[in-house]
Amino acid sequence: MVASVKKKRDEMPINRDVLRWARERIQLSYDDAAEGAGVKPQQIEEWESGPRVPTVRQARKLAQVYDRPFLEFFCQTQADGERADTGARFPDAPGGRIPEGKARASPDTI
Repeated sequence: MVASVKKKRDEMPINRDVLRWARERIQLSYDDAAEGAGVKPQQIEEWESGPRVPTVRQARKLAQVYDRPFLEFFCQTQADGERADTGARFPDAPGGRIPEGKARASPDTI
């Protein structure tokens, strides 16, 4: 007999304040955000203030809907300007930053 094992999902360290800020920044209601993400409005509310967090797939979808970088949801504070600073620095890039849209993962960095 094979026992059914229910694996507990590890909780992602999503910053709920940044999640809320990203939605409010573009003036989306819970209903509109939920429609774009393919979930119920109650889930958006729970992710922002309740006991649950989105899965990786759901968080990536929210990033698309909110027009924000996925990794921004993990920042400790929301952005004061257009983009939150993730703290990533690239010494070989001009100004120590990779220009937006130019970052690519290489097999050596994965």
